Amino acid sequence: MLQDAGGWEYVKISNASNGFPTKHHCFDGNPHPDCNGTLVLQPEKTFVKKIYINGLPDTRKGKYSFAGNQITFVDELALQDGPYQITLNREAKTLVLEFAGQRIDLELESQYRDKLKKNKAKDQR
Repeated sequence: MLQDAGGWEYVKISNASNGFPTKHHCFDGNPHPDCNGTLVLQPEKTFVKKIYINGLPDTRKGKYSFAGNQITFVDELALQDGPYQITLNREAKTLVLEFAGQRIDLELESQYRDKLKKNKAKDQR
């Protein structure tokens, strides 16, 4: 499940380490037309993170490694990010990454897109 071909959709990004909780305005749990992002973990222990904020891309690629219930990313510039504590909910198809007060909530991309389609159809009725 972690290595699903469609990857994981960014749903929420928040940071509590600055003394008060903050949420990223694009990733607050609600879809935004100009903002989206996916994280794809490939079986060969490589990753691709693509985020679009106001239509502008932010792409990172590199390798990842597991140690117990933690994941660490090392990008193409050899910069390390993590280790993040992983919480995977297989039933809900969600993944939470936490590191140094930062929390990233992700949902399996295929499930996220299905929900968007259902909500759009419901809104059009």
